[in-house]
Amino acid sequence: MSPQLRKTIFATAPTCGYSGKNHLAGLTLFELMAALTVAAVMLSAAAGSLRHIVLDARLRTQANELRQLFLTARRHASEQVHPVIVCPAAELPVSDSADTTTCSGSWSDGAVALTTSESTNKIGQTLLSMHGRSQTQVVSNRRSFTVRPLLRSTNGTLLICDHRGNDKAIGLVIGYSGEPRLVSAADASLRCS
Repeated sequence: MSPQLRKTIFATAPTCGYSGKNHLAGLTLFELMAALTVAAVMLSAAAGSLRHIVLDARLRTQANELRQLFLTARRHASEQVHPVIVCPAAELPVSDSADTTTCSGSWSDGAVALTTSESTNKIGQTLLSMHGRSQTQVVSNRRSFTVRPLLRSTNGTLLICDHRGNDKAIGLVIGYSGEPRLVSAADASLRCS
């Protein structure tokens, strides 16, 4: 840009009603209050969205931890050719007189994968455990799942929920092969209570 053109542009630039050399650049109190009000409205809208992002991440994290627990149980059952029990972690499972292993507690408290022997039905070592999340609830249609290496495993569904209910819940379906898969709440056939 030539110096003559530059001089012409700046000489004709509007001065917003101020002329003279004592003009100080800055904002008036009204302009400052308006800018702060707009910023506050934008931040409050962003905070609401951010809260939903955090809640969704918590649900996905717990669903993925449960899925990993079932994948570990399935892998161990295949490698060791022994069944693995996955059950709520509030209390250790106990063997009753009917040669079946039952678990007590709530899936919301956490879960544990335990080795067992098909012939003696004795509980062995803990393979993997996970703690529940305080702000989530886990609902299941089974008290426990038995993952068997060669036979049909226990199938069922777990639903991970928070205070938003079924709209945002995540389902975990355990197939007859012991393979876990994540599904939406609509496909899980369970309801958050």
